[in-house]
Amino acid sequence: MKISGLVVAVVAALFSTVASAQSPDNAVWGVTERNEVLRWNSALNGFEGVPGSLQQVSVGSDGVVWGIDPEGTVQRWIGSQWQQVPGMKLKQLSVRSGQEVWGVDADDHLFRWDGSAWQPTGITTAFVSAGADGTVWGISAPASGVNAGIIQPISDWLNHQGGSPIEVPGAPPVRRVSVTDGSRLWAIDDLWLLHQWTAAGWQRVDGQYRDVAQAANGELWAVYRSGIVTFRNDPSAPPRQMQSVGAAYVANSATLLKQIAVGAAPPTEPALTADQQLIVDTHNRERQTHPGVGPLQWSPELAQWAQAWAQSVAAANVMTHRGDQRGNPFRPGEGLGENIYGWNPAKTGGDAVLSWIAEKQWYDYAQDSCAAGKVCGHYTQVVWKNSRYVGCGKAMAANGTLYYVCNYYPAGNTGGRPY
Repeated sequence: MKISGLVVAVVAALFSTVASAQSPDNAVWGVTERNEVLRWNSALNGFEGVPGSLQQVSVGSDGVVWGIDPEGTVQRWIGSQWQQVPGMKLKQLSVRSGQEVWGVDADDHLFRWDGSAWQPTGITTAFVSAGADGTVWGISAPASGVNAGIIQPISDWLNHQGGSPIEVPGAPPVRRVSVTDGSRLWAIDDLWLLHQWTAAGWQRVDGQYRDVAQAANGELWAVYRSGIVTFRNDPSAPPRQMQSVGAAYVANSATLLKQIAVGAAPPTEPALTADQQLIVDTHNRERQTHPGVGPLQWSPELAQWAQAWAQSVAAANVMTHRGDQRGNPFRPGEGLGENIYGWNPAKTGGDAVLSWIAEKQWYDYAQDSCAAGKVCGHYTQVVWKNSRYVGCGKAMAANGTLYYVCNYYPAGNTGGRPY
């Protein structure tokens, strides 16, 4: 990608209050000045607190979340808590996926996580940003032999394509760079001014910003220098248009962000079949009867995992749970919730969910227990507050019994009441 020239004219950004952002839960994370961790919750239409303390957070294209705590220790989110990643102390990192993470240490040395260990690259950079397509950009550090603040195409260097540092002429040194893919690049200069690369060259957005991040679906999030969050949720809108979320959409109006991260989710998901949509809708109709319980989203990865087990269950014609969920493709190494249903003659996925919801009559919320001799764990998984994603598969046994398997993330029935 050839970049040249900063468009000197400043184009005023258009701001207006909006009703809701479109990003899915767990796709948008932020950090406050007090190193508190927040994530977007669509049910609240705002940010909610997450346990732990970080100075920086990053979200990969596969939804994996990593961060750096105030001591420089690298942490990885495992669904309910942070897990330390050994081997390095870093000042900044950028996650492409759980198998590829880039990090910069206190001496501006760039490292790459290959899925099991940190590998030195031999490159010096003050800041790094990795796109979903493998594009990696950085900001030159004084020790690299060039002026600080020059944007560098690190991926070109690593691919031996002879990439040379690319300046942002006419602007002060750059403090942050954010890349979604090879065609979508943002930079914030030392005067807190935001610049976007477009087909017409670099264009500056009116206002001062601390951070910016854009998903592959076009949704753009940014943090004003004041800490107020803004976003643009219309990919077809002019690139300079953004809208103000405002303090009213932050769970604690006194909580302002210093940094934001957005998972570069795919632009579109394959359309659900009628049966899959019925499964999601039946779950969510029940979930919305409980205040504070947000809707579930369909996960193709979970559906693939559930489908494999549904076929195993149908082949044996025995309704048993998978013994170990940690090999799942959605969150490798983490467990999943699971519900199974079998019926002959065959019924729909909606009927499967209704059969689990029917256990509601046996659940005693006050005692957080099932009635003696009854089962209610399928129901509590359906309405488990912390679960955000579901994926289901189905397969028919030789005798005509149709089995449905649904997997959930994060897993339910992990202690405490469901809602």
